[in-house]
Amino acid sequence: MKKVLQLIILASFSVSMLQGYSLVWANYDLINTGSDETRGLAYNPATNHVLVATRKDSARIAVLDAETGQYLGNLAAPDDGFVGGTYPINLIDIADDGVIYVCNLHAPAYNSVAFKIYRYADENSVPSVVFEDPTDGIRYGDSFAVIGSGENTYLYSAGWQSDKMLVLKIRRDIAELNAVVTLPAAGAARHAISPVSPGGNLWLNGSDGEQPVRLIGPDGMLIAAVGDSIFSPGGSASVAHWEVGPLKILTASNVFLSNTLKSCRYFEDELGTVTFDYFGWTSDCLLYT
Repeated sequence: MKKVLQLIILASFSVSMLQGYSLVWANYDLINTGSDETRGLAYNPATNHVLVATRKDSARIAVLDAETGQYLGNLAAPDDGFVGGTYPINLIDIADDGVIYVCNLHAPAYNSVAFKIYRYADENSVPSVVFEDPTDGIRYGDSFAVIGSGENTYLYSAGWQSDKMLVLKIRRDIAELNAVVTLPAAGAARHAISPVSPGGNLWLNGSDGEQPVRLIGPDGMLIAAVGDSIFSPGGSASVAHWEVGPLKILTASNVFLSNTLKSCRYFEDELGTVTFDYFGWTSDCLLYT
């Protein structure tokens, strides 16, 4: 799990690192726990903080200074605390308007708790539950992504051994069911969902076999898959798309099979066809420091 989180950190902060950030903020007291107590983190540009969803010592959202790594305290917990099952909190993401969302892991094989999502208006707020549902026995919470703002905010989640992706949309500060999308394969989005636009296309990184990084439409239809020569299939952690000037970059981590962090360029033509190429001589040529 330590390697997974280190690569998630690297992939999630590729752009920031190119601008001069180091990894001092990673705070190894939280990350290197020797177990899966810490699974999710997000950077809050409004405060220059890193928010870490962890169960180390207790279920909490730890706040770190992004430049120094200093532990600054915790976000407020719900009135009754984070409770329910083995994984009462699991992942965290931040919408474009700064609203913070945290989910648990709904794993019916291990417990019967509902899939739950909390909402923080900002870092000074007390969270409210915006979604709580047993979701028909389907596992959710292994991956979690948020994009958009206000009532154009979309939330996505998927899980292990499942070909379903839950799509929620915010309405009056409540996450309402928008769709349950069928993915190209079971586990196709187990470890990462990177939305391109609210309600639009999504990049996926999965597991449950040697699956490629994929781009799908909002209906789950496959648009493109990264070839084996660019990224090794079977990715098991993060995927992120980002732009630097005219360059469109895709970064993915794969820790179970090859322990790698790789980036490539991708291109879209007028018809929506997506192609890929190395960024440099190989996918390893992007330098992370």
